[in-house]
Amino acid sequence: MIGWAGALIEEPYHAVLEQVRYVPSRVYISCTLYGSPAAVSLKPGVWIVEIAGRKVTDLGSFLEAIHNHEKEMAENEDDDGYVRIKTVSRMEVTKVVAMKLDPHYWGTWQLAKDESATTGWKCIPA
Repeated sequence: MIGWAGALIEEPYHAVLEQVRYVPSRVYISCTLYGSPAAVSLKPGVWIVEIAGRKVTDLGSFLEAIHNHEKEMAENEDDDGYVRIKTVSRMEVTKVVAMKLDPHYWGTWQLAKDESATTGWKCIPA
């Protein structure tokens, strides 16, 4: 699971996969947190298929796309902090939104399995 700009992003779980005919990617928004940039721009229950013009198919390519976008933002002083995101809904409706990032308060993190942790999970910066 990945947390990005207040969206919880994961591989689609079995209940979701049973309800759709077409799975556009393995990058699924399961939740958005109140007050976050994602809560304004994104809806839970959609798949992310593109970040800033880069196709994403799984969580690895998603992380690569957001890190590349962050690198470009850092190099370009005139960048306004927005990222373009293409999503596809369960009804196969494609939507493109622009989201203003706020990395100070809504950074990127990842939950990873860790048998040595009390809960069995460890939160790491992604």
